[in-house]
Amino acid sequence: IYNITEGALVLEDGWAYKDTNGFYRAGGVTYGNASASTAASGSILAVNGGAFTLNDGIIHGANGATAAVYATGGAVTVNGGEFRNNTASGSGGALNAREGTVVTMTKGLFKNNKSSANQAGAAYLLRCQVNITGGIFEGNYGKKDAGSLYLHTSTGSVSGVEFKNNKSDASGSGFGISGAADVDISNVTVSGSQGGNGAVIVQGSAKVKLSDSSITDNSVSRGGGVYLVGTADLTLNNVQITGNTA
Repeated sequence: IYNITEGALVLEDGWAYKDTNGFYRAGGVTYGNASASTAASGSILAVNGGAFTLNDGIIHGANGATAAVYATGGAVTVNGGEFRNNTASGSGGALNAREGTVVTMTKGLFKNNKSSANQAGAAYLLRCQVNITGGIFEGNYGKKDAGSLYLHTSTGSVSGVEFKNNKSDASGSGFGISGAADVDISNVTVSGSQGGNGAVIVQGSAKVKLSDSSITDNSVSRGGGVYLVGTADLTLNNVQITGNTA
């Protein structure tokens, strides 16, 4: 619906969705000083250097080539909002952010989103600054790597997140980290994942510190709980990896 090129747009206790006739609709939108025009390629919202904030709103039902929210630069902030039932043929069914975008999330929900042909059923974050604190990724599907969240050459932290019942036909059915990523992950749970190699995949030259977390009761073809590829560097501290099948 919207293409934000500068300024800020806030969805406050509102909604944005694609209706049964294929039209995108939204309510509860505050423009602030945003410069907005029509978004393309199936996205509900495109952010190009501006800022988008979702405060307890809902984005659902997008279906197209790109994610429901597609961001290049600028900032995307999720405060308790929800992304549900969004589908993209590209990477990230609900959110695709890249090239320096600052992504901040507090207690958001990504549920039943899908990348039908690519990576990350819920959120694909490429070369982003990431700070995720709390939230749930549930029931998402990625055709390729990462059933829910994929951090590719991104930096930052993820804490207090629950990954459950996500699926990937390739690797990292729970979540994946790749490229030259440098990420600290703590107090997360990964369970009920189904798919290819590992409930969690760490690959490329990624550096990951995983602490105070559990990876349990996942069912994959190889690697069980964690699957390492390439020169990836994974440090574990107080991590429970049990009950996984491969």
